[in-house]
Order: sequence, then C-alpha cells, then structure tokens
Amino acid sequence: SVPTDVYEIEAGYPRWQKKIEATVFANQTTPCNIAPHFGGLQLGGNQSDATFQLQAADGQLISDGLLPFTVAGLPPGGYKLTATHHGHQRTETLVVKADTTTSAQYDFQYGTVVFETSPAGVSVLTDNGHDCGETPLTMVELLPGDWNFTLQRSGYQSVPVSLKVEASQTNFVRTNLVSETYLHAVNAA
Repeated sequence: SVPTDVYEIEAGYPRWQKKIEATVFANQTTPCNIAPHFGGLQLGGNQSDATFQLQAADGQLISDGLLPFTVAGLPPGGYKLTATHHGHQRTETLVVKADTTTSAQYDFQYGTVVFETSPAGVSVLTDNGHDCGETPLTMVELLPGDWNFTLQRSGYQSVPVSLKVEASQTNFVRTNLVSETYLHAVNAA
C-alpha cells in the first residue's frame, strides 16, 4: 500500500532502462507492467584466439572478449560486430530480435605457402616489397586469393612467383636460382 499520488517508476537492466509514471488512486490497484523482451547473440569462430568487439548502433561498446561467446540480455536492434584474428578483421552488422538468440559464425580461413630454394637463404618479398623472411620458409595464415612474390638473393637472378592461395591448403614453391655469373657466362658463350 502506498499513498495516492503520481509515482515515477524506473526499471533498469544492464543494457536497458525504462521510466514510467503511474497514478495511484484510493482503494484501487494500479497495474504497472514492466516486461522487456530481450534477445541474444551466440558468437562462434574457428580460431581459439580470435577476439570480438560488439557495439550498439550509437557506437557504445557492449561487450568484447574471445570467441566463442554468448551475449544475452540485448535489446532488439542493430549491432556492429568486429571479429579480429592476427590482424585480420571481419566487420558485420547483426540484428537482434526479441526472445531470440541469433547465431553468427566468424571463421578465419587461411592457406599456407612453403618456399624451398637452391641455394637456401633467398629473400621472399611480397609484391609491395615486404620481406617475409629467407628460405626455407613456411608462411601460414595467408588469406585466400592471388599472391605475388619475388625471390631474390644478391648475385642471383630474381624469380617472380604468382600463385593462388586456397583456404586450408598448402602450396609448395621449389626452385633453383641462377647465378648472375653463370648467366653472364652463358650469354657470352
């Protein structure tokens, strides 16, 4: 029982708040229904060290951490999710519906390239000039697609390499570099 008056009622959940007014009259029960309907997100991923950030439509950080993860108690609406694994990012807009848990899977698929040369100690450069290391060299976590490399070593002719990296597959590149001295001798002969 409360005295007759106008009351402001505030209900709060971690990610939702509501204020309503209720007028209480003598000898009456005033109903006041607060029944929010929340949804959730079940986030999965194939890399155990992949991280995520979930933001509300206004950019506010809702949750972050490692995948897989379940976020419950979300008000219906749109959310921005960014999943990251070793510098590779995937960003997606997710819609949360009331009384439903939406599943989203964030798989990072990679291919591998193994370089073996004779002689060893050859620099492997990407098409933008990034030095990946020296042979023998195994490059993991390459995004699927077309890749261009240059194999080079002082005193030897450079070798361009173009290949298509496929997810969950390994490409082998084995080659011999030709000595500049030998090449000049052949050309002179």
